[in-house]
Amino acid sequence: MSQTSMFDEPSYVPKAGSAPTDTPDAPTSAAPAEPDAVPAFEYWATPVVPGRTLVEASAGTGKTFAIAGLVLRLVLDGDWLSRDGGLPDLRRLLVVTFTRSATEELKTRIRAALRVALAVARGETEADDLTRPLVPLLERDEAEGRLLAALDRVDEAGIFTIHGFCKRVLQQAAFESGTPFEMEFVEDGDSDTLRSRAAADAWARMVHQEPLVNAVAFHYSRTSKDPLATKSPLPRGRSPETLRAYHQATADFPRVRIVPEVP
Repeated sequence: MSQTSMFDEPSYVPKAGSAPTDTPDAPTSAAPAEPDAVPAFEYWATPVVPGRTLVEASAGTGKTFAIAGLVLRLVLDGDWLSRDGGLPDLRRLLVVTFTRSATEELKTRIRAALRVALAVARGETEADDLTRPLVPLLERDEAEGRLLAALDRVDEAGIFTIHGFCKRVLQQAAFESGTPFEMEFVEDGDSDTLRSRAAADAWARMVHQEPLVNAVAFHYSRTSKDPLATKSPLPRGRSPETLRAYHQATADFPRVRIVPEVP
């Protein structure tokens, strides 16, 4: 698929068998068959259909602007966000993005768009760039009621980061997913705390069937204040701390193969 921004007009791509143009640079031979140009995405007019729709856009082309406009359109028109033809309910909306800052920006933009649209529907202000293409929808008799219903639930709209959405799904489907109800959420997957816990779990799995190694591991895991503790560390590569250090050193290089050092 050719890449296009959300608001750029699609460039002309000649169809198979089309006649050459009169421009000086036009080829004299028949142009090879090429696919039709990808239409630009217009949040107020592009058909909303079930299934998957891919929109390709570069940075700074107005993705957040278009998403806010599309949500506004779904609130004002159709039954996408309503149940049984009732008023729209933003709890039925799901928008997933990458970062927490992008999530907060989307929430702010959508809330502001709903408020401006309500003011336009009431005749209290002029339409801005976002609401101007949707003026025909805002002039409908039911527009004010639909916008008020959406604003009533805007704080409950499903706007998440990817990990935030996954956490919600696991919590709501704890039985189906086999995850605990009180699940701990770790913001930084590269944290030393998480890595140390994983190293300790891996070490426990490796030594739990070896009584002697298990006893040695327990002995050397004592704190320095423990009277039974020893001042001699375990040999290199034989402790959870070494596993943690290995992982930290190689986490950014998943294809690295660790070869045991020769004594």
